[in-house]
Amino acid sequence: MSTLSELSRALIEADEIMEPDEFDPALLVGELKDKVDSVKWKIDQWEAEAKALQENWIEPLVARQKALKTKAEKLREYCAFVLKRDELEILPGNAFALKLRKSESVEVDLEPTAQDALRYDFVRTKIKYEWDKKALAAKLKAKEELPFCRIKTNFSAQFQVKKD
Repeated sequence: MSTLSELSRALIEADEIMEPDEFDPALLVGELKDKVDSVKWKIDQWEAEAKALQENWIEPLVARQKALKTKAEKLREYCAFVLKRDELEILPGNAFALKLRKSESVEVDLEPTAQDALRYDFVRTKIKYEWDKKALAAKLKAKEELPFCRIKTNFSAQFQVKKD
């Protein structure tokens, strides 16, 4: 890319690339010098579009999906209530029959403790281990040798407003 307008055209065409693997910024932009503002503009545009998709499409669709599932579950519960209230095992329709299913579950009023786990053989013990990465970083920076970890330096680009 040699001119700013060519870069702008190429970035607009990049909007049509749906697969992230097909998008190669190095081929598209080429030499970054003199193109920083266009690149920043395109990043802002894509991030704004992604945010708009999230807020205007995805979140409303997820909310609608949740509402539909909730309504379906409430209707299913009402059907079970009516069958139970009217002491019916089955209620025939034209194409379907509504049948009262019975299942049992255990309700427990309190969470098990370590003492319960020692006392009863029906308490499951789940243990989760996690590294304290802040403590590990402190030890590594203090030159303590830990062969199973290391400090990794990450780099990212940040756009700053020029103050001339």
